[in-house]
Amino acid sequence: MKKIVVFLIISIITVTSCINVFAANYSRIVDEADLLTYDQEQELEAYIDEVSEKHKFDLVIVTVNSLNGKTSTEFADDFYDYNDYGFGKDKDGALLLISMEDRDWAISTCGEGIYTYDDSLLDELEDNCISKLSDNDYFGACKSFISISEDAFTFPLLSRIIISLIVGFFIAFCAVNMMKRKLITVQKQIGAKVYTKPDSMQVTSSRDVFLYSHVTKRARPKNNSRSHTSSSGRSHGGRSGKF
Repeated sequence: MKKIVVFLIISIITVTSCINVFAANYSRIVDEADLLTYDQEQELEAYIDEVSEKHKFDLVIVTVNSLNGKTSTEFADDFYDYNDYGFGKDKDGALLLISMEDRDWAISTCGEGIYTYDDSLLDELEDNCISKLSDNDYFGACKSFISISEDAFTFPLLSRIIISLIVGFFIAFCAVNMMKRKLITVQKQIGAKVYTKPDSMQVTSSRDVFLYSHVTKRARPKNNSRSHTSSSGRSHGGRSGKF
């Protein structure tokens, strides 16, 4: 009987431990640096879970006090990989890392995220999120990361380009029309005689004057690879810096 009781107790403890580990790994908001209040963390968790599940793309936010000797990119990549984040076989997702030790940040992308988070989207995230981090608005930075990412899924790159072209064409069309209306008194002229005065110009001498030279420069080829390999051997993209 005692053996059965001991076995049951050990089983309960083991199952409970497994549940806790699973829950910790699955959480998409990991605030180890304690930058968020309880209410802020709850709000962000509900928001980030909703967006991630809707688009089948894991969004993760991690705050830490130290990088433990790693670069911010290495830490972000490893945290994403070893906690098994990501949807599908390619582990689609993106992680925002905030480290308070030297005020480092990093965005690590994986799978489809490498292509979704192009330079334009990363610029937008940096302009919005990192400026908030610099002002110690950690909640605002985290919320911006989620909302901007959600917009990227709702309006993918091709759609954004098409919308930009349509808007640009409409603005240009209106501007040209306005200029055209101001020219209603101007009549078409054939040739330039109407603008010249006969015998008003006489050339008495001529000479060649060297005005400028044209130099063509070619930039040295650079490594423009969009991805790198993490310690787990998985491909990642993204960006990092200081705030």
